[in-house]
Amino acid sequence: PDLAFMVHSSEAEDEQGQSQRGSRVTQVGPGEEPPEWRLRDFAFAAYSGPESAPGLRVVHLGRRSVYTFATPRMNCEEIVVFRRGSDLRRKWDGESLHEPKVGLDKFFMMRARQITEDTPLSKQFSGEWGFWESFFAPILDGEQTLEALTA
Repeated sequence: PDLAFMVHSSEAEDEQGQSQRGSRVTQVGPGEEPPEWRLRDFAFAAYSGPESAPGLRVVHLGRRSVYTFATPRMNCEEIVVFRRGSDLRRKWDGESLHEPKVGLDKFFMMRARQITEDTPLSKQFSGEWGFWESFFAPILDGEQTLEALTA
C-alpha cells in the first residue's frame, strides 16, 4: 500500500438541521503521526491505483477514491461503510446508479469486528443508516505501519 488514512467519528448537520453521525477520513503522509492520530477511531492503508496489487477494487469515500481489497487478505481487516437511506435508494435506482452525487454524501465507517447485533446489516438503523459496502485493508497501529507493509 502507498496511502495511509485515519478515521475519526464526526457530527454534521443535515439539510433539516438535524445532527448526523459520520466519519471523517484524513490522509496521513508516510511516517507522519499528527496530534489527532491518538484520537482516531482506527487507521488503514490503501492503494492509489488498481495496478498496485491483484484483487483491488475502487472504494469512494466522500470525494476521495482509493483502492482496497475486495476479499480477505493476510494482515487485512474488513471495514464496513454505512450510508444514509437516500443514498441506498439512489444506488438501486437503475437510472441514478451512476449519478456523481452517489459516493459524495455523508457516510460512516467501522471495523467489521466492532459490529454488534445493534447494528444490523440487513436493514436501516438509527433513523436512516444502512449497509453500503465493505472492503479489506491493512489496519495501521503500533504493530503494523505503512513503512513495515511496504518494506
